[in-house]
Amino acid sequence: MNRLTKILLILLLPLSFLYAQKSVKSNVTYTSKNKKAINFYKQGENFFVQRLFVDAEQLLLQSVDKDSKFAEPYFLLGLMYKFQYNPTKSKAAFEKGLSLQSDNALFCNNYFSLAELYLREGNYDETEKLIKKYLSFPKENTQYRRASEQLLENCKFAREAMKTPLKFSPKMLPLTVNSNTHQYFPSVTADGNTLIYTSSYSFSMSGNEDLLVTTRKDTSWTIPTSISPKINSRENEGTASISGDGKTLVFTACGRRDSKGNCDLYVSYKIGNEWTTPVNMGGTINSNEWDSQPSLSADGRTLYFVSMRRGGLGEADIYISKKSSSDEWSTPQNLGPNINTVENESAPFIHSSGTVLYFSSNGRESMGGMDIFKSEFKDNTWAKATNLGFPINSSKDDQGLVLDADFIKGYYNSELIHNGKVFTMLYEFDVPTELKGPTHLSIAKGTVSDAVSHKKLGSKIELIDLSTGSVVSSITSDEINGDFTLILNEGKEYALYCSRKGYLFKSMSFNYEKKVDFNPFTLDIELEPIKKGSKITLNNIFFESGKYELQGKSTTELNRLIDFMHGNPNVKVEVSGHTDNVGNIDANMKLSTARAKAVFDFLTQNGVKTESITCKGYGSTKPVANNTTEEGKQLNRRIEFTIID
Repeated sequence: MNRLTKILLILLLPLSFLYAQKSVKSNVTYTSKNKKAINFYKQGENFFVQRLFVDAEQLLLQSVDKDSKFAEPYFLLGLMYKFQYNPTKSKAAFEKGLSLQSDNALFCNNYFSLAELYLREGNYDETEKLIKKYLSFPKENTQYRRASEQLLENCKFAREAMKTPLKFSPKMLPLTVNSNTHQYFPSVTADGNTLIYTSSYSFSMSGNEDLLVTTRKDTSWTIPTSISPKINSRENEGTASISGDGKTLVFTACGRRDSKGNCDLYVSYKIGNEWTTPVNMGGTINSNEWDSQPSLSADGRTLYFVSMRRGGLGEADIYISKKSSSDEWSTPQNLGPNINTVENESAPFIHSSGTVLYFSSNGRESMGGMDIFKSEFKDNTWAKATNLGFPINSSKDDQGLVLDADFIKGYYNSELIHNGKVFTMLYEFDVPTELKGPTHLSIAKGTVSDAVSHKKLGSKIELIDLSTGSVVSSITSDEINGDFTLILNEGKEYALYCSRKGYLFKSMSFNYEKKVDFNPFTLDIELEPIKKGSKITLNNIFFESGKYELQGKSTTELNRLIDFMHGNPNVKVEVSGHTDNVGNIDANMKLSTARAKAVFDFLTQNGVKTESITCKGYGSTKPVANNTTEEGKQLNRRIEFTIID
């Protein structure tokens, strides 16, 4: 999809009307009487419509060579250069044409077109001057009055924003990364060590787009390589998003045989070191219109993307879809007016925390072009978006912002004009406070393996909010190397479950109700095969101190036990209670027995056969850690689940 985005093409398409002549009519009157000049112009106009720009330019230049006061060729040259991202030549052509026909209402829309060029340079004074001139013409001659009024608002907003700049010092990524004409829409894994982006080789934006990948080594980035021959093709692949663990990739491809519409979203999975053959995400996600610019949640189960499907608020809106427990994507929902406008939204990025959304828009007050905005998820809805301000937003199109999980480093693409040519480069920056979200988090990275053979296992890993019992995150460890990456946000108490058919599930507990510092940690998990003698500690069974009544937040774990017993009807188990050595030995024995009985009663009252389960208390007789430390005592206070037959 050529430089991507149909969005950029949409922004340019109205320009084809801005030179506003009536040349489609046979009786048109030109500003020249020179027949040769008019003939060259007509031929050039025909080539322009066919996008044969080299031929069009040659003929249009011949036209003004025959008559230097012929205005129409200058306006068409200005439009063509603008379409080709050559602002220097475009400005010169528009200015020449307007100098010849400054007060002719037929050509007034060229003031708007020229104003856009000055706006992209950050020349707000000249922009404002040109827009006011444009608006001075009769209403019936000004096709873009609302857009012009928005440009005036943008000039006002930009001047104010520049008075209070953010502490923002972006650095261009090394030329090994920025090696092509355009590189844009970066996507980064949760740990910030892998960067995937779209790369294009042509100034005309019609060159091949591929997905490249680079990894961080110490403080530098490796030489980028093609992400995979299964993903990149002779056609265009672009605007990709990678899940937090680097295992799921959603990207855009256009015009493929299995496309549902113009451009579609495709998905590929990384198993070991290889990517699977991409698959079209299907008719639920993809419409018969343009669907692109995905952003995956950290666990890869929530998808944000841009679509031009019918029923939206504007030309291109941001939508959300969630994957169910049966791995089916839900019908995409429009994110609504706090995010989307009547204009275009693009490049959504959902932070690893899942609580902050960044995106670009040209439908709100901006510095000019597409600006980057931020919205936080509060009270079960996305708050009204706010502009990130200057200088992260500039007079140019600013898009593709992504942040690593700890809000330390950020990346985005921005335009660079060199020798009259427009390049798109990737930048890295330290994240200003104003860009950060309210949520602190940690990353757990590890592997899953068989506790006996130590073979690496592909297993389902779920993170549960114990207060609600809802699944916060659901991922799968790699089938070949067993590795996984998991995000844990502050403010909640979590249960973690790792499960695979033929094994006892693993239960873990994390209390992040208080503020936590970003502290990546290793979490290697060993699963016990289902056989006699295998046992697990139930880390999410909760009692008040000295009591045996089950707390409500134990329900999630208890339901897991019920599901396990129903899935393994021939297994017999023992639920055992244990205490530390503090207090009376007999009291500890009674307490441990009562707690084991409480679990037994819950299971049998909810469908588990009594002949399949027994319970017993062991008091402090079977410690698994030293009782001389508080940590050891806590480990000894436990409920175990053991296969006895």
